[in-house]
Amino acid sequence: MALLILTLSLVGCGGEATSPTVSTSATTAPVPATTVAPNTIIAPVVVTAATTTVVTSGAVATTATPGAAGLTMKEAYTAAEPQIKLWQPDQVLFSIFNSLDSGVGINPEGRSAEWNFQAVSVGLNKRATWLVKAGADGKPGVTKTGEEQISPADAKNSPALPAVSSLIDSSQLMTVAKQNGGDKSDSPVGFFLRQPIKVGDPLAVDLVFYKGNEVVSLRIDMQSGKVVPNVKG
Repeated sequence: MALLILTLSLVGCGGEATSPTVSTSATTAPVPATTVAPNTIIAPVVVTAATTTVVTSGAVATTATPGAAGLTMKEAYTAAEPQIKLWQPDQVLFSIFNSLDSGVGINPEGRSAEWNFQAVSVGLNKRATWLVKAGADGKPGVTKTGEEQISPADAKNSPALPAVSSLIDSSQLMTVAKQNGGDKSDSPVGFFLRQPIKVGDPLAVDLVFYKGNEVVSLRIDMQSGKVVPNVKG
């Protein structure tokens, strides 16, 4: 298969600039001659079996890496779960949240660059935290960021979350939010989930969307996926 090398040389006033060279091993069909106006440069389009690369104005356009925008809650938990379960035999998952103090929230697709998972061990009276970050390639990296001593009373009063598999994912959460006015926000949208303090309250996430002077507050049940009254007890 012949190697095709296309090189464009651009000559400007007071200097010389050369555009990138595009090489490909794919065969291309002859391009019929066209008539163009003087001083007009047509950038080549090279098509291969896998991708399409367009060279325009000396820059190569590329598509975004899948998952580079972050991870959903369930994708992040799948990465952290093995480490959490290896920590202590009696561990229970206590809370899931984003670090809003660093300006990280969930985007309109329900993805975040960072997720935190906290587990509690009653036997040790300790609470540990794991941070899951999405890498540039979209793959998650897991780090245990802390382990703190808590009182026996706090350990016993740290009710476990239900199995994450039984909850809606953050992507579905944001879909419900969009359907109820939470379509965009000028600020990061935070996520915090733990068992409600008041017995009988739904296991829900409170989302706040800031749109200039307008504020949209939503409380969404993570088990049913429904909007519930935004009243805290």
